[in-house]
Amino acid sequence: MDVSAIRERRTCPRFPIEQEVRYKQLSAQAVLAGVGKTLNMSSKGILFTTEQRLSTGAPVILEVSWPVLLDGRIALKLVVRGRTVWCDEAKGAIEFRSYQFRTQGTEGLNHFAASNHTPEKPIVKVLEANQEWSGRRRGGR
Repeated sequence: MDVSAIRERRTCPRFPIEQEVRYKQLSAQAVLAGVGKTLNMSSKGILFTTEQRLSTGAPVILEVSWPVLLDGRIALKLVVRGRTVWCDEAKGAIEFRSYQFRTQGTEGLNHFAASNHTPEKPIVKVLEANQEWSGRRRGGR
């Protein structure tokens, strides 16, 4: 069989990005939390390593240490809310429902998995701020 004849099912290209990740899966039975590394990312999802098997279909929150500093000096993290679409004993894949960039703070990602903290209020909403500013500039609000 010609390998080039196999059609890629993904609609978005994946990029090999390896960054620290903290995850928390919320289900009716329990809260699973742990650390891992991203293996690849797209604009719609992330594949990452896990410490245990996650429940397929359950909501999950990820915090990814972002490799670029804001203004060259402030550490950022990507906070993603989504659902688990695939998993095995060592890896999981999530589909994004929403995402936002936030400042990472002095504790980095260390506080997230060990706490009951659920990120709610963004400090840096890069995409929304850019869209709002663009709308005003064009005579929007």
